[in-house]
Amino acid sequence: MRGANGWYLQLDIQNFFNSINRFRLLDLLEKRIHRWIRGEEADLLFYLCRALLETDPTANVRFQGAPGERERVPPHKRLGAAGPNKGLPIGNLSSQFFANVYLNELDQYVKHVLKCRYYLRYVDDFILLHRDPEVLLDWKREIESFLEEILGLRLKPEYRLHPVANGADFLGYIVRPRYLLVRRRVVGHLREKLRSWEKIRHRSHAPRHGHQISRHSGKDAGIQRPGTAGRSARNFKGFLKVSRKIRLTVLGSGFRHPCRNDAFS
Repeated sequence: MRGANGWYLQLDIQNFFNSINRFRLLDLLEKRIHRWIRGEEADLLFYLCRALLETDPTANVRFQGAPGERERVPPHKRLGAAGPNKGLPIGNLSSQFFANVYLNELDQYVKHVLKCRYYLRYVDDFILLHRDPEVLLDWKREIESFLEEILGLRLKPEYRLHPVANGADFLGYIVRPRYLLVRRRVVGHLREKLRSWEKIRHRSHAPRHGHQISRHSGKDAGIQRPGTAGRSARNFKGFLKVSRKIRLTVLGSGFRHPCRNDAFS
C-alpha cells in the first residue's frame, strides 16, 4: 500500500493491565522458556517468573499519600479490584515485559492468521491498515473474539476507522503519510518540564546551562507557536538537534554539568 490510498483501524484494549490473567501468562512463559532454554537455567528462570506471578501484588502493600486520593481512583483502575489471579502492577519493569509476552499472541494472530500486512502495536494501542475499510471491520470482529476467547481481554467500545490521508493520532503525534505533527498536549508538557527545570536551577544556583536549554530548546524546536509551523516535523527535528548536543542530568537538589546525549546520535 503506497501513499495515502488506504484506511486505518485503531483499536485499544480496555483496562489492559488489570485484565491480564496471571496464570494464563505463566503458561505462555513456560512454553517460551522451555522452547528456547534448556536445563537448570530454564528451571531457574521459570521459578523466578512464578515467584512474581503467583504472588498477590495487592497483599502486604504499603500505601503512600492521603487516603482520600486513593478513593479518587476509579474502581476499575484499582489493582485490588481486578479479581483473583488478575492484574499486573503497572509500575514494575517486569510488567512491561510480561505485557508484551501476553500480547505476542495477538501479534501472531494478526500477522499469520488474518494476514494483515501493515500492523503496529504499542502496548495495548494498535493500528491495522488496509485498502478496504470493510476488511478492517471484519478483522475487528475477529480480533474481538480472539482476545476474549484466548486472552480474556476486551476491546474498548470506541475505535477509529479513517482514511490514512486524515492522519492517525498515535503516541503523542498526528502521523500523516509524509510528515508528523506534534500534539499540543505534548508541547504543553514540554513547556511545563522546562519551567520546572528552570525553578530547580534557580533554587540550586546551578550554572547558566539550564537557562540556555530552556531558551534554546523552545526556540529551536519551534514550539513557541503551537498550532502553526511549530508543530511540523521540520521543527521537531530542530528539537532533536538540540537534544543531541545537550542532556541535563538531575542529581539531588540541582543540575550537574551538561554532556553529550548519544541517544540521538
